[in-house]
Parts: sequence; structure tokens; C-alpha cells
Amino acid sequence: MWETPIRSPLADAPVYYLEQTDSTMDDARRLVQRGVPSGTVVVTDYQRTGRGRRGGRSWHSAPGESLLFTLMLHRPAAPVTRSFVMAAAICRLLERDVGLIAEVKWPNDVLVAGRKISGILADHENEWLYLGVGLNVRQTAFPEGFAVPATSIAIETASGRGRPGAGRYDRDRLLVRLLSSYLECEADWHRRILQRLWMRGAEVSVSVPYGTPITGRLVGVAEDGCLLIDAGEVHRLAAGEVSLTRGSHA
Repeated sequence: MWETPIRSPLADAPVYYLEQTDSTMDDARRLVQRGVPSGTVVVTDYQRTGRGRRGGRSWHSAPGESLLFTLMLHRPAAPVTRSFVMAAAICRLLERDVGLIAEVKWPNDVLVAGRKISGILADHENEWLYLGVGLNVRQTAFPEGFAVPATSIAIETASGRGRPGAGRYDRDRLLVRLLSSYLECEADWHRRILQRLWMRGAEVSVSVPYGTPITGRLVGVAEDGCLLIDAGEVHRLAAGEVSLTRGSHA
């Protein structure tokens, strides 16, 4: 692991790079133990055991195909909503730099044309928040069997969506642009999420960690990050997995 010449726009913090690693989330914890400022980033070209939010899921990416990094934040305000700030930032990046219309699938996926292009994993530990991000960039195909079909910047621009040539991958530039978008979205992330919330107003089913799935109209997201579902009365859900009900359309 070595410090790169680029700096994180967040507090002018360092960016560390590894050609490959097991998980940037684990590397970030080691950096925090060594003593780094809030806003530090660790980025890699390949994760051997990158994981998703739900147990047993992993992030599939061949070397050099995805932007993979973890952002370290010390005692951030409203830590439970930081992943939504990042989701809003990814949408802004894709729309502004690539010309793709992106949506946020609560709680932490970003979709283009109904397919997953990015995922966010948030861990809060000992006053530090770790935001792990994977953004599909260069992939031209994905294996079958994903719960949500996947896509990439390269696939979407080749299909005619977005701007031609926008999928050219400069890891450092893309990272700095995304972190700059994060800063721009901090103040109004809630408005941005509501504008880009996947299936807002539609009938959905939400599986919850304990209890029976809740089916109803997806109303929105509260300012504390809870999903709002109208099932005769409005339910506030802090965790769960959203899926379409029969007859709904993405």
C-alpha cells in the first residue's frame, strides 16, 4: 500500500492505493489504527473478497474493471445517512460526467435502466464510519445469477445511453470527481434521493430482518434514512430489501 500523488477533496486527505487486496474495508481499518485524518481513502484495482451489504454476497469484478474504494470518516454528522449522500453523489457523477440517468434502490444500490451499476457498504465502528463503494466501469458482461441484474458504464454507453466515449476509465480522475460530488450532495442529499428513488409511488414488497414482509406503496425516504411504506398506515423501515410486487413495472 502506498500514498498516491492525488488528494481526497474531503479535508485534503491522503489517498492510498493497492494493486489488489482482500478488502478495502479491512485496509481502511488498518489505516485508522495507524492514524490517518478523516476523509482518507484507500482504492484498489481488484478485491479478492470484497463483500456486499447482505451476508454471503460478494462484489464480482475482474482486475481494473471497477472503481473500488473505502472512504474513512471520523465522527461524521448523521452517520446513518452518509451512504445516501454517497448514493446521491454517484447518481450526480453518472448524470453529469457520463450522461446516464441513475436511480437509488433503497438502501444502498444505484441502478441504471433497472440494473445495478454501483453498491455501497457502510460500517460504523469506534467513532469511524467506513463507506465502501464499488462502481462498475469497464465490464462488458456479467455472470448470471445476480439477484439484481448488473450493468456498467461501458455497457450502458455502448448501448446508446450516455455520451459516446464517456466510459473511458481514468481511476484517479473518476475517484476525485466522485468525492467532489459527495461534497456537493451533503447539504441536499434528501431532495436528490427522492428525485432518484427507484419505484417511488409503486407497489413493492419489503423483506425485513425479523417478521413478515411488508407490502405497500413506496412513499419515499425519511430524513433519517428510513424507508416509508404505505400499507394502510405508513411504516418506517430501518432495514430490509425492496422488491417489486406482481404487476409492478420497473
